[in-house]
Amino acid sequence: MIIVYILLAIITVAVIAFGIYNYLRASDLDERQEELDKFSVHLDERANRLAADEATTIKLNKQLLAELKRLEGKK
Repeated sequence: MIIVYILLAIITVAVIAFGIYNYLRASDLDERQEELDKFSVHLDERANRLAADEATTIKLNKQLLAELKRLEGKK
């Protein structure tokens, strides 16, 4: 009968240790998720800035081409 109690004690300790391990791992994963969310927001902001810069560049390029055509027409 003592062997059964020893086995139950070992199983109980193993379950408690596994629970603690899972809790710590979940905490670490939550922290990483928060960091990834912040980085994702940063990348979205950067992508929006790049898209705005690209639109501005295209607009300025069209204006420059129109001005060049206008100047060529005066020659």
